[in-house]
Amino acid sequence: EGPKILPNLAEIHNKKFSDKEIVMLFLLGSKIAFELGTISEKSSPVSEIQSTTNLNPKSISSRLSELVKVGYVVKSVNKENQTESVVYGITTIAIKWLNDIMAKKLL
Repeated sequence: EGPKILPNLAEIHNKKFSDKEIVMLFLLGSKIAFELGTISEKSSPVSEIQSTTNLNPKSISSRLSELVKVGYVVKSVNKENQTESVVYGITTIAIKWLNDIMAKKLL
């Protein structure tokens, strides 16, 4: 559901997007979909990132930890229906960083 901004598989293989870049593209897509009103949450759990990107869950967790440390991703806990889930969202500074990286790769 919502807009897909992840490159197609051929582009990923031709341009050599890193796992970090793929995770960031996913989180950016979630933020855009939230802002457009097509999804109800702008942050995503690891399971959703994994099912959409097909990346290794351990790799996703490692990349997210790195991104949280540098301030590109915000980690938060959703408390709904007496359950807690950890979700991740992209920051504004990360969007600038991602834009710079993608501009270099896609030229």
